[in-house]
Amino acid sequence: MNTRTTMNKPLNFKLAALCGAIVLGGCNFQIGNGSGDSNDGDDSSSGSDGGASIGVLTDAGGLEVNFNSEFSLAASGTVYLDGAEVDASELQDGMVASFKLEETVPDDLSSGTATEIRANHIVIGPVTSLAPLSVLGQEITVLEETELDGISNDDVGNLSLGEVVRVSGYSNRQGGNIATRIDAPTGGTLEWKITGTVSSLQASSSFSLEDQPISMGGVVPDCESEFADGDYVAVTASPITSFTAGQTIDTTLSISCESIALPTLVNDDDDIDELPAEMEGIVSEVNNRSEFLLYDQEVEISSSVQFTGGEESDLILGAKIEVEGTVDRDSNILTANSIIFHQRPIEIEAPLASTDITANESVTFFGLSVTTNKLVMEDDLIVSSGVADAQVRLNGFVDEEQVPYAIALSIRGNSDDEDVTLKGPVSDVESDGFDVMGISVEGDSAATLVTSLNEEDVVRVENAEVDGSDGIKDGDVSVVN
Repeated sequence: MNTRTTMNKPLNFKLAALCGAIVLGGCNFQIGNGSGDSNDGDDSSSGSDGGASIGVLTDAGGLEVNFNSEFSLAASGTVYLDGAEVDASELQDGMVASFKLEETVPDDLSSGTATEIRANHIVIGPVTSLAPLSVLGQEITVLEETELDGISNDDVGNLSLGEVVRVSGYSNRQGGNIATRIDAPTGGTLEWKITGTVSSLQASSSFSLEDQPISMGGVVPDCESEFADGDYVAVTASPITSFTAGQTIDTTLSISCESIALPTLVNDDDDIDELPAEMEGIVSEVNNRSEFLLYDQEVEISSSVQFTGGEESDLILGAKIEVEGTVDRDSNILTANSIIFHQRPIEIEAPLASTDITANESVTFFGLSVTTNKLVMEDDLIVSSGVADAQVRLNGFVDEEQVPYAIALSIRGNSDDEDVTLKGPVSDVESDGFDVMGISVEGDSAATLVTSLNEEDVVRVENAEVDGSDGIKDGDVSVVN
């Protein structure tokens, strides 16, 4: 895990930032279209907005976002952390932050002056499980690029049950959370926070967020419509002494429904119909190849869209992406001119035996173990049942160290040893072939490419045959990017 002042670039390509806004936290913390004390697209702000930017702070001291945009804070600008106004020095590397920018920003948002910055955490509270890592019952996925601070030897394995941590990152709203930063504040915190999707709602008395039961204690949810199962909410609570996993939180302070989307940008020039916008998040719905939802934000794909770090087929439910384009001031629809995958997508389609599945933990193809935790959003019950014995397609991603994680599995029919597909980064190149994530790829097509391949290049192998327990052969090989 990364603990440097400036995070490593996840891929060897330059990101073109335009602008956008989203904050993953309670309604009090976002600048999108939720309820609570957020902006809610309020047009009462003075002046004109030039755009907004959302992403991971890669150099918080320089207000750098995703390595590509460097902003400054206006003299009258404000900074919020979990809804409370703070000094800009409270921002830290790895936090997810939104920037609302003055209208003088360049179109590519490589620089600009922020009038408002909002950052937040997706969960704050005690560690309730170490394997897998969970905080207040919320499973946390820690990648190589996750920023760690205040944790012994920069290893989350050294955390203790009950130790209070703060987690920034992205939620898939189905119990999976990708951490971009985890820190352990000295002395704990004055308030806990948990975000998630409501389930097991009992009248106006209690509900659960994944494995965490919550007593409402008379608190009235701040929602635009009737509070119900399926609502995505942020809950704050007073800390509970000697809290244990599964214990009901009965110190609830607030409950806020969330709608995570771009804010309505205000501009005094009536001739301006669109403003540049950028939004990073997790795909929550794919309607077709031209429309999808990024959380609650409607996105339409431009006919000239450019994919970086992945391709169109990687745009699936659960994929974490960054969208760059323009937002319509009337409809608030984001038109995607560029779609960026910060973690490289992978794909495997091959026979999968039930003996190669550890239920709710991992699946193994050709000796490659792929984590199957709550980041998986569709799986044909493979993950929970541990049963396959069929041809299975896996979609997922790898982190900086090429550790693979699944986000989708599907049964494609009967096992077929002569119809294998593999896509991922090259991990080793030899004279007669190469490895993809440690899986050996050989054959005439592979051999012709070895002189032009470099490690970490992404390749696709199709129509290949199983070659022993740890490789494939005789497939058609092409370089993806």
